[in-house]
Amino acid sequence: MPLRDLQTAIERGRQALLDQQHANGSWNDGRATELEIGKTSLVLWALHRSGMAPQAPELQRGLNWLRMQEPKMNY
Repeated sequence: MPLRDLQTAIERGRQALLDQQHANGSWNDGRATELEIGKTSLVLWALHRSGMAPQAPELQRGLNWLRMQEPKMNY
């Protein structure tokens, strides 16, 4: 796969994730569950690994949401 195609795929994936972020900064499938913390954490990790800067407003909103949560379980 050419580098340009790979970069385009990464950008499209990043945008797809960003489009699903809730106003409160979290990501989930529409159901409030204890897994919401894990889902949000994994999306934030993926976005960061895709090249987004930690200072990006979307990442900061997600991190702020995470800081307000009290984990009840782990993977």
